[in-house]
Amino acid sequence: AGLELSSVATSEENLVGVDSTQVPSKLRVAAGDSGASYLMNKLRGDSGMAPTTVQMPVGGMLCEPRLEAVRQWIDDGAPIE
Repeated sequence: AGLELSSVATSEENLVGVDSTQVPSKLRVAAGDSGASYLMNKLRGDSGMAPTTVQMPVGGMLCEPRLEAVRQWIDDGAPIE
């Protein structure tokens, strides 16, 4: 989707509170709600959100500790430090 993540500020601008391109009714990152965040669905490979979606990263799922870190970051409000 041409997502630009070259800096912390740019990443926040392009992720938090922004509609996903594949499912515009879903936010890429819904701060405070990992269950509603399209990013978590992509990382977990949940095709229920978008039947044609491809799991990220391509080639395999992140390990559970990394998934948990992303989930916790989102549930904590997606703070940029």
